Amino acid sequence: MVDEGSPARGRRPQSQPRSSSAPPAYSDEAEDGVLGAMLFPGEAGRQAREVVLELLGPSDFYRPSRGHVFHAIAELHRSGAPVDAVLVVEHLRLLGLLEAVGRPSVILELLSAAPSPGLATVSRYARLVAGYADRRAEAASAQELLFAVQRGDDVAADLARQQLAHLDSRRRSGAGGRELPGSGPLLSAAEVFDGFVSGLDDSAGALAVPTGVPSLDELLARGGWRPGLVLLGGLPGIGKSAFALQAALHGAAQGHPVLYVSVEQSAEELLGRLFCRELEAPIAAYWNRDPHFLAGVRRAGPGLALDQLYLRSDPFIPGEDQIGTAGRVRRWTEQLTALTGARPLVVIDYLQRMRPPEADRRLDERLRISMAGLGLRQLARDLEVPVVVISSIGRGSYEGLPRLDWFKGSGDLEYDADACVILRPDPECADAAASGAGGRVPVELHVVKNRYGQLTGERAIPLLFDRRFGTFRELPNLARAVGDDPPPPPPPAPPPNPLKLVD
Repeated sequence: MVDEGSPARGRRPQSQPRSSSAPPAYSDEAEDGVLGAMLFPGEAGRQAREVVLELLGPSDFYRPSRGHVFHAIAELHRSGAPVDAVLVVEHLRLLGLLEAVGRPSVILELLSAAPSPGLATVSRYARLVAGYADRRAEAASAQELLFAVQRGDDVAADLARQQLAHLDSRRRSGAGGRELPGSGPLLSAAEVFDGFVSGLDDSAGALAVPTGVPSLDELLARGGWRPGLVLLGGLPGIGKSAFALQAALHGAAQGHPVLYVSVEQSAEELLGRLFCRELEAPIAAYWNRDPHFLAGVRRAGPGLALDQLYLRSDPFIPGEDQIGTAGRVRRWTEQLTALTGARPLVVIDYLQRMRPPEADRRLDERLRISMAGLGLRQLARDLEVPVVVISSIGRGSYEGLPRLDWFKGSGDLEYDADACVILRPDPECADAAASGAGGRVPVELHVVKNRYGQLTGERAIPLLFDRRFGTFRELPNLARAVGDDPPPPPPPAPPPNPLKLVD
């Protein structure tokens, strides 16, 4: 199934002039025909929507307005609601997209453009739209390759070459390389049974990347992050990024490739924070280029699993950003999988800062975040990788037991995520944590959603967060009930680090 946020879904490269001899970049008739068929009444419309939704996503349409109409029809269909022109207009108004689409009568006009009912015809129209979308994606990747070579960016050039190779391979595979709905035989549960048992017996396919927190690994089952989407939330200053970076390094040390993508920090800044953690040095040692810090980095570097940790920043792209952060993350994940031969852990820092593709920039903030998150969820499912996304939560939410609705501002993605984890200060020490007093802060980890196993409920996982170095460690009083007596004093400090720079 083609995902709606696939990086292969290029949009029109408006900045590139086309010669009169160039093949067309789109077909108005095919796109209008597809949307019109999706509006057919009754069973004909339902079957047409099932066919089209297996082959296309909103970004496959040349004009963003058509992509918005597709998105509205898809949301209504997947929710089980009736679909007709009037309801689509109302849903576009609810989404704040009606003005971008134009006058309401545009939706009614699509019905007149629909082909004669018949799944074969609808499928041909949809594959025609898909072919044009892939052609535009090839043009955009070729332009990206040219610019990357001109500026000497070997990494970006390799990504563009890989994307071009992927599109070429998909085109050669036939039918645009897209899965055709309903093409396989109808199987009974008994016929599926053998494959089901084989999958259960395939220990190699049971990917789990240890988090570095044993109690969390136990709750997530299999021993760590599993393929799927995980939201990691908490207020600013609670150490979300530090926790994620520590978990990434721990996974790399266990032999798993890890892709860590930051929208705000460069790869060099991430390495600086990582080494401050390892050397127990304040972050100022990195920024001030402390010579003792440099000496410690040189000694510690060879002992870390840096060859398994891939750090990428996602800088602002002036002009049109055709695929956004989610599209680039997919490209990098595909590249890393091909490079290492293993499925990586993917960490995104963070959800609210992800850059939208051009077609989504006019959406309100909630919808932009939702579309970005859905792209990451589809990435996790298509590539069968764990994707951990850092997310903010609503300010003033630290009252009572953590709940799923604390993820305010996540575009409702928490309801589609496979697991949701929240970090918060220990209630007994919340005032000190809020004031920033002291270097070490007791923190609770709560699992508020978990399709893989149990929730923490009223029994949090206690952690100790050292703000000076950005480190977390699990406290021995495991699963202390929220509201019980205050925790005992922190355990004795671990043995001195031979590379330690400060007391």
